[in-house]
Amino acid sequence: MYSNIIVFWVHESTIRAEQQNAELKLQQQKSEIDTAYYSILQNQYESSNILIHDIKRHLMSIKELSESNDNDGINQYIENLYGNYDIKYIKKYSSNNLVNAIINRYLSTFKESKIDFFCDIRDIDFSFMSDNDLTAILDNLLENAFEASNKSTDKKVELLIYPTNINYVTIKLNNSCDTTPILNNGKLITTKEKSSIHGYGIKSIKRIVKNYDGNISFEYDELENTFCVKIVLKVNN
Repeated sequence: MYSNIIVFWVHESTIRAEQQNAELKLQQQKSEIDTAYYSILQNQYESSNILIHDIKRHLMSIKELSESNDNDGINQYIENLYGNYDIKYIKKYSSNNLVNAIINRYLSTFKESKIDFFCDIRDIDFSFMSDNDLTAILDNLLENAFEASNKSTDKKVELLIYPTNINYVTIKLNNSCDTTPILNNGKLITTKEKSSIHGYGIKSIKRIVKNYDGNISFEYDELENTFCVKIVLKVNN
């Protein structure tokens, strides 16, 4: 009887471990896909820079068409510009193009949902992080912040990234949140279904934080209805 119980326990533990590994692997695959997507956005960013570089020449051509009162020619020229350049405005928050791409993706989402977004990134060298890790942390943080703030009354998100001493980088994200999250000794307990890939976003962040000898903390202000995630990562010199 005892041997059957042990076999059953080992079997169930193995299944749970395999399921968690599968979920984490899926999350890693999602991060890799996101990285590829943001690479496309970076190419669009470069196209915009090329257009800016060539803008004087284009303006001179349009001026010549205008002096000839060739309105149809002006319209056609402008349409060709849109066709020849993959124009997409990306606001520069950081010297890191991937960081800019990630934030700008959510900036559009925040604007569409009328969420007030503030971002302050100091002169941070993100080269100590892989693109996948950087994507996973920022993407999961901003996705969770969007979901919570979009359901709140104030609709606010604030992202701060700054150096701490010379060996650490701090990522701090505050967002409005009308529903009190479940915290256990400072640890966030997700309320999302375990079968959902989004339920593993925090686990993915924690795994990355551990790899960089860092720490993560959560805090909820019941008076202000704001939720704060603070991540400290060690910079490997």
